[in-house]
Amino acid sequence: MNKTRVDIIIPVFNDAEGISRCLASLDTQSKGGCQLGVIVVDNGSSPPVKIQKSYAFPVTMIHCDTPGSYAARNAGAAQSEADVLVFLDADCTPEKDWLINGLQAVLAEEGDWVIGGEVIYMLSNDPTATEAYQCIVGFGQEKNINIRGFTATANLFVRRELFLRVGDFDEALLSGGDREWCWRAERAGATVGFEKSAIVSTPPRRKLRSAIIQARRIAGGRYTLLSADRRQNLNVKRVLPERSTLQKLKIIWSGDEFGSVMRLKVLGVAVLLLTVRKLEVVRLKFGGGRERR
Repeated sequence: MNKTRVDIIIPVFNDAEGISRCLASLDTQSKGGCQLGVIVVDNGSSPPVKIQKSYAFPVTMIHCDTPGSYAARNAGAAQSEADVLVFLDADCTPEKDWLINGLQAVLAEEGDWVIGGEVIYMLSNDPTATEAYQCIVGFGQEKNINIRGFTATANLFVRRELFLRVGDFDEALLSGGDREWCWRAERAGATVGFEKSAIVSTPPRRKLRSAIIQARRIAGGRYTLLSADRRQNLNVKRVLPERSTLQKLKIIWSGDEFGSVMRLKVLGVAVLLLTVRKLEVVRLKFGGGRERR
């Protein structure tokens, strides 16, 4: 790992606080002798994001005007000449050994590997029903990797040579681009693996409005992936939700982390978000534009 060149690519959109926390957490990382750089890609923030302080690693700030985090990640990757690319979200806070554990995983294996680290939700001291819903349902990184064959770009390690061979993320997707890229990597002979010790935490959506926007974006991504011109290259079961609505409701009600009043509120959030996703598909079928945030 000594002298391995590593670039962490972080897209950011209207989240100056998040990127500041993220960079501060990277400042304390165990680096294992690697040559670390960070590329922050402002994806059209208003006002533009600025890096206000210096860190123990060089930070390159670039701008990408094409809407969507996958376009921003492509712009960051195009800027890099590192041996390993690491994709991280601006609202994520890596644990101290996140980087070295992820690098060891992606560099130790023979053959072509894409490594996804663990992503956990940070519950606030006074959680809303929306936060509780997301924490109960979970981020699902390990299951996504082991069952669905993809890692979220919130925590993804890959050799740059493999990334170039597989090609850029699909910029037409505003959600689900991580799935599509990983499945393309699989078809190119790569293996997607899970590294439990490479941990980042991220806050769940606290406000219902924010969760609704997220639900619309995810529904739009699935709708695009399942469109007629894409279905032939996909395992459709990997695109559809792993759990049925009834299964999700049972998980919410049977959980013991929250009291019965909160669980009732969480059930309400779950039903509302299900309705939002269904309506979003109808809206898209009638030519509506996709949600990007």
